[in-house]
Amino acid sequence: MHLDDREARTAFSWLDYAVTRRNLAREPIPPALASLRARLETAIRGAAPEDTTDMIGVRAASRILCCTERQVRNLAPALSGTLISGRWVFDREKVEEFARTPRRRRYRKFPCTE
Repeated sequence: MHLDDREARTAFSWLDYAVTRRNLAREPIPPALASLRARLETAIRGAAPEDTTDMIGVRAASRILCCTERQVRNLAPALSGTLISGRWVFDREKVEEFARTPRRRRYRKFPCTE
C-alpha cells in the first residue's frame, strides 16, 4: 500500500496525537506505533527523524524545576508549553534546560528533592 502526501500527513498527525495522549496518560508507547510514527515523519520531512520528544505534564515539570504546579502553569509560555485539551504539556529537554539557567533561582520556593 502506498500513501500520497496528504494521506501520509493525516496519518502522521493522528499518530502524533495518539503518542501525545499516551504521554499525558503516562502510558507506554507501543514500539510498533513509535516505529510507524518515525517512518511517517521521515517520509514527510524527507530527512532522518529527530528523537521523539518526551512530553511531560505540569507535575513532572514542577519536580524538575523545584517549584509548585501553579508556578509551572504561570511559567508555561517561558517553557514553550502547549495547552492540549485543557492540560499543559512541555518538552522535557526544554524544562531541564530552563532549570539549568541561573535565572531559575528566583522561582524556587522550596528545596528540590531530586
